Amino acid sequence: AIRRHSNARNWAAGYLALAEGRSRDAITAFQRARDEASCSNCALFELGQGYELARQPDSALFAYTRAVESPHDGNSLDDRSWNDARAYRRLGELYEGRGQKSEALDYFGRLVELWKGADPALQPQVREVKDRMAKLAGEGR
Repeated sequence: AIRRHSNARNWAAGYLALAEGRSRDAITAFQRARDEASCSNCALFELGQGYELARQPDSALFAYTRAVESPHDGNSLDDRSWNDARAYRRLGELYEGRGQKSEALDYFGRLVELWKGADPALQPQVREVKDRMAKLAGEGR
């Protein structure tokens, strides 16, 4: 009975569906997790992943953008440094892929700012994003 009424079942179903490449099931499960969630930004990043898997980039952009622009409520599941970082990176990559340099630079820059004092284990990712930014900025010259 506890498992049946726990929102964890939705999260687990969503992650399993993502891992198995079942985009529709992932989107459904994460939307259910979101509906039953205790935080304002819960499952938005994961919804973006589901939409990417479904080859719906516009919906993915919308979900990731909502993830970073919705107010954070401080819930432990709503970890700004982790959730926003992942969304900033994906937003930057998606906009970069579309050739929208200014948007890509904006989101990559937000990631760099957020993680400027991150643990050493994360610094290679920060350096990689900085390198991408330099290439993007250099292309316009």
